[in-house]
Amino acid sequence: MQSKPKVAIYARYSSNVQDPASIADQVVLCRRLIEREFGIDPSGLAVFTDTALTGATMKRPGLEALLKAAARKEFAVVVAEGLDRISRSLKDIAEIYERLAHHGVVMHTAHEGAVSQLHVGFKGTMNAMFLSDLKEKVRRAQRARAEEGRHPSGLAYGYRVVRGEVDEKGRTVNGLREVDPEKSKVVRRIFEEFAAGKHIKAIIRGLNDEGIVSPGGGLWRPSTIKGPATRAEGMLRNEIYRGVLVYNRTRLVTDPVTKGRQFKLNPESEWTRTSVPHLRIVDDDLWERTRIRLKERPGRPPRAPVARRAKPPHNIQPLTGLIRCGRCGGLANVADRRRYVCADARFTKACKNTRGVSIAALTGRVFRDLREALRDEPDLLCAVTALVARDRQKQDELKRARANLNSRIGRLLKLVEHGLVTDRAFERMRKLETELAKAEDALRTVPPPPASEREVRREIVLGLGRMEDEFNEKPRIPFLREAFKLVIERVTLTPLADKKRGSTIDVSVRREGWPALWLLLTEAKREARPRGS
Repeated sequence: MQSKPKVAIYARYSSNVQDPASIADQVVLCRRLIEREFGIDPSGLAVFTDTALTGATMKRPGLEALLKAAARKEFAVVVAEGLDRISRSLKDIAEIYERLAHHGVVMHTAHEGAVSQLHVGFKGTMNAMFLSDLKEKVRRAQRARAEEGRHPSGLAYGYRVVRGEVDEKGRTVNGLREVDPEKSKVVRRIFEEFAAGKHIKAIIRGLNDEGIVSPGGGLWRPSTIKGPATRAEGMLRNEIYRGVLVYNRTRLVTDPVTKGRQFKLNPESEWTRTSVPHLRIVDDDLWERTRIRLKERPGRPPRAPVARRAKPPHNIQPLTGLIRCGRCGGLANVADRRRYVCADARFTKACKNTRGVSIAALTGRVFRDLREALRDEPDLLCAVTALVARDRQKQDELKRARANLNSRIGRLLKLVEHGLVTDRAFERMRKLETELAKAEDALRTVPPPPASEREVRREIVLGLGRMEDEFNEKPRIPFLREAFKLVIERVTLTPLADKKRGSTIDVSVRREGWPALWLLLTEAKREARPRGS
């Protein structure tokens, strides 16, 4: 008798404006297919999902987890609604197919059936063409909207959305804007102060000191007012303020190798300009004086390129959010990619502590103080053992909840087979699938309790060493941030009172966080270990 293959499910929807229940619908469809084609009970199968993520990239948590599980031989068949759910990129779908085939995993979809190389070539090409055609249709629709004087997307500072307008067919008209009386005063003030010769930092200081909220909801930054000329960004370069709506100024470009995305400036000949006089905030004279001053103050000449480590998104470092200024108590953040400086001193001038502490010196002190604090900790074994016991109990409860959900979903599927399903039953099935997905995400392997106090301390010391090595090479920012938050209350940087340079570094350690750090480091080590070792 031939054994039945292990099967996994993959589901994805691409837009955050789509119904999240689309995932549940896809999973239900895949479960029916698995039961029909493979004769397998569909309950309890591994489900990998990606929500609100495009199929044009492979950087998707669910897909990455699927490929790792395939490499570990956890299943022999992966089922999806269609090839376009797995990827819309011709290059990526071919790579995914080859990687799965290498590990002995076959693809099966509700639309294509058993997937072969022919499907990959043909459907992959069709999906890639669909994606390209969809982008062009979106651009055409946005260009048409811009030519009518309606904003295709976004809301510039100084305006507000006009709602409730309908056309002659009774359809809602989107993209309408009107001048916001209060915010438009701030816009004119910025233009007038800059055109009069006031420095950008002085303008920002005045806005922040008066408590005027920036477009992003926080403090004003130089890039908000005067962005880079190479990308024609910033309020001072936005032509909407002189009553001209510009479309197609930039384009989003994806690197075919790294899959990183960035906006690039299009040639000005490709821009679409539409006159919208009702949205004018600054007059022509003020606009021209601003343009003249922008040209008179060019940016610094380009420096010779230097080799730099890739910067994390938004310059978030592992310790960001934990560093405090010892003078004002405010947050300190990274400046020039190499040192921590008080944010209030940099942007609002409310604090006089302009001294910086290098990232290297700061992290060296943090790891040293953590090791010293660990040596002074009297007993950890009891707390770690209790934490493991509580974690195992939670996992057992989640497993029981998962089994219960699978059982309830299975009963609903039987009703489907007999044609006794109502709309309320379908809605209930969707909710159960969502609850099941949450339970699956929360389930993880809990390590066995440590045998001795010495084993606990040894694992933490080795883990701190791995963290320090990783910090100086290619840091996993989310992992390091989570680890630091467990054992660090704050790090305070206080300028030396009797010297012109230098600051003291005071690390406040969370003593109660050591057991959770042990658990995190142990789980990270187990995940990094090759299967079977």
